[in-house]
Amino acid sequence: MTTTAVRPTATRLGYVDNLRVLLTVLVLAHHSALTYGALPLWYWTEPSTSPSGVALMVLVIVNQLYFMGFFFLLSGLFAPGSVDRKGPGAFARDRLLRLGVPLVAFWLVARPLLSLQSWPDHRAEGSRSCSSGSPSVTSARCGSRRCSW
Repeated sequence: MTTTAVRPTATRLGYVDNLRVLLTVLVLAHHSALTYGALPLWYWTEPSTSPSGVALMVLVIVNQLYFMGFFFLLSGLFAPGSVDRKGPGAFARDRLLRLGVPLVAFWLVARPLLSLQSWPDHRAEGSRSCSSGSPSVTSARCGSRRCSW
């Protein structure tokens, strides 16, 4: 006769999971609103001048005030327990893999691909004035043409 040891189940906080789902939906709504709202701050924009574009702009502005800070708050709340469980070295290595690898992949693969549409403009101008900087600075430098940053 064999017996198996019962592992203690970790208790999950349902309200935190629900909050994370809500914040993730807000991130999706935020990025959709960037594309179709009156603020041309995304890689591809279809700015609207109708009232719906202004409503989406208000959503982006209000949403930007809190949703990323909320994510940082949640991660900071649970980081000490993770450090205690894994140890500082393993925690740092895990975070570097989970956050660093996607960041490097974005910079080396996705960002150049997203900038392809603006390369002919840069080549004709002989400069890279629109390929770096914050969205507001880029918009101011590029004028009315569509830039990828």
